[in-house]
Amino acid sequence: VVEYVVTGHRMKIHVPKESASIAFSLAGVRCPQPPRSGSGGEPHGADALRFVRHACLQRDVEIEVDAVDKTGTFLGHLTTQGGRFNLSEELLKR
Repeated sequence: VVEYVVTGHRMKIHVPKESASIAFSLAGVRCPQPPRSGSGGEPHGADALRFVRHACLQRDVEIEVDAVDKTGTFLGHLTTQGGRFNLSEELLKR
């Protein structure tokens, strides 16, 4: 279950089977930074954040982990709707 979306490609995911929350980032995709207090963000950052929140926030998702980076963030692929909706592919289409 996606608990929180940080940017278009980074999120916090709750894994019920492990009773744990993990930091997760889409492998091979980097979205523009959304605006924050004190920062204007990058062009289309707010659009990417809005799209990912609408598509994934508080929804059951499936993740496939490819690697873990040096900060402990899991890198991989995320799908919803029983594998029919691949978030990386949908972001690249937009």
